Amino acid sequence: SDMVGRVDTDETELVVTAINVQYETGGNLAETLDIIGETIRDRIRIQREIRVFTAQQRLSGYVLAALPVALALIIFAINPRFFAPFLEPGWPRMLPIAAVVMQVAGFVIMRRIIDIEV
Repeated sequence: SDMVGRVDTDETELVVTAINVQYETGGNLAETLDIIGETIRDRIRIQREIRVFTAQQRLSGYVLAALPVALALIIFAINPRFFAPFLEPGWPRMLPIAAVVMQVAGFVIMRRIIDIEV
């Protein structure tokens, strides 16, 4: 029980629970630990497969997040006065701020969609 508190993982909790149940009810602890080991290996394998399957989506997310910034830098390099209206007081100044907030929110949402827990 103390081990679960110190090593806070699902696998540790699974092993400790199995040992406690085996202690109270009896049975073949070695077989139970073999099954748990197999389960943990399967989880790791599935996590790797998910990481591979979502690699393209992660890369797309990074590209989509970097594209507006890169485009703004290119436009600024070509015509620095293009962004002058956004520096005037009032609502035009809010547009770039809103764009950045929406871009960050979109990136965070995309990361949450791609992050699949096993």
